[in-house]
Amino acid sequence: MKKKLTALTLAALLLVPTVAYGAKPTTQTFVVNNQVVDCLAYNIGGYNYFKLRDVLKGLNNTGDKHNVRYHAADRLVEVVPGEAYVDEAGKGGKDAGGEVPDSQVFMGEAKIKINGVTANVKSCNIAGYNYLQIRSLGKVLAKQVGYDEQRRIVHVGNYDPAAVKLPTKPVVPAPQPAAPAQQPQAAASSNVTVSRQNVAGVQLNIVTVPNHPNLKFNVVKGNNRLVGAEPFGSIIKRTQPTVAVNGNFFDAYRTKVPYGNIVSRGQVIQGIGNDGAFIRTASGKNIIGQPTVIHELDAGHKKFSAWYTNAGLNDNTGIGVFNPYYGGSVKLPQGTYAVVSGGVVKAMGGGGSNVTIPQNGYVIFFAANAVSKSDINAMIRVGDTVKDTVVLKGDPRLAGETADALVAAGPILVKGGKNVAASAASNYEGKIRNQNAGRSAIGVKADGTVVIVTGTARVANLANAMIQLGCVEATNLDGGASSGLYANGRVITSPGRSLNTVLTITK
Repeated sequence: MKKKLTALTLAALLLVPTVAYGAKPTTQTFVVNNQVVDCLAYNIGGYNYFKLRDVLKGLNNTGDKHNVRYHAADRLVEVVPGEAYVDEAGKGGKDAGGEVPDSQVFMGEAKIKINGVTANVKSCNIAGYNYLQIRSLGKVLAKQVGYDEQRRIVHVGNYDPAAVKLPTKPVVPAPQPAAPAQQPQAAASSNVTVSRQNVAGVQLNIVTVPNHPNLKFNVVKGNNRLVGAEPFGSIIKRTQPTVAVNGNFFDAYRTKVPYGNIVSRGQVIQGIGNDGAFIRTASGKNIIGQPTVIHELDAGHKKFSAWYTNAGLNDNTGIGVFNPYYGGSVKLPQGTYAVVSGGVVKAMGGGGSNVTIPQNGYVIFFAANAVSKSDINAMIRVGDTVKDTVVLKGDPRLAGETADALVAAGPILVKGGKNVAASAASNYEGKIRNQNAGRSAIGVKADGTVVIVTGTARVANLANAMIQLGCVEATNLDGGASSGLYANGRVITSPGRSLNTVLTITK
């Protein structure tokens, strides 16, 4: 698709671009004051969007004069009633927009001033041009807007069906409902597809990722650190993915600390709990489950396990591992620590102080009530070579597997092809359990195809939609202002905040 840009479109009017949607040229006829207007329009989510100039030109041609002026300083367009419309080449009609199926569409609002009053009109940018929602624009212009379903006519201003002379053209059939999602027999292509559909009553942006060995899954951290956040656009720019979606919950307002398990290329960035997770294994499996991420440690004496990674300092019975993702050092409470650098124990000591985390190693911490000191001495000593094996516990499908990528949030939405959202969400806060809110979710079909969606829904409804899309398992990701989705070179859902954890897929 080749984009065209003009010197004076309404591009500056978009106040806050938000979600990107697929747009299809409308098959309906546009009529202004009983006269057909030849123009390009789009249907997005059931609403028709037109260029302002096409509407004003149509009014002018019927004697209802309206001109348009752009005020760059105020970033608004002024509509001037009573003044003859001045046409500008390339600013309206079909030749300016052209056919743009699967185009890039960014929703926002345009500022329109008329008779001294400024109002916001729902707007979208499609391939460099701005289109206004006709119903919203009609209110600002004080013009009646309607739809003649029998003749498939969108009309503005006066409308008398008998007075409208339609051009002779082949009958265009009404669009048919999309067929239920089918599961492919095999993923012969690595091509990622993007669509926007109403599925089980939920309007969704849908990215479908085939289970193909050429696709690489990774987890990207904001600013490459455990704690903190980075703008979605910045993450996309520096990683150049084919697909990107937000991942874990995190404390977005204060500490920027993430919640739940995070694994990237076999390295545990954070290990805590067993929330609903998406796992891409090193062997190429795509799995939704609730694994616990554990370090199995062997210093040549007595094997032991650490159930926390870069977490768990408040558990005085726990054993944890702190690696460079945590930072340059860790302030430990009472207990015992061992510093492992290059696979060898370099130092051991008591807690209660800051301990430097080696860049090529980690710190093992035994909380005060985790293990007796005599048992620690029987497990690990200075000079020992330590073997560290990351194990995904709690799911037989993950036995012997390592993770190329793992992000966790929850609740689990679909398990074994059934909606389990209600029971799975019982331990989550109310806004996650019950609210109709912005969501991100990821699911897997029986053949390993990954389905990623964003939209506004309750988790139970979202689960039904994922099942209808063919997913046999699915989980919720962080949502609300954190919901972000990118695919095939465009931002589909733009998050309202910087993100801590992003799952990326590259070719």
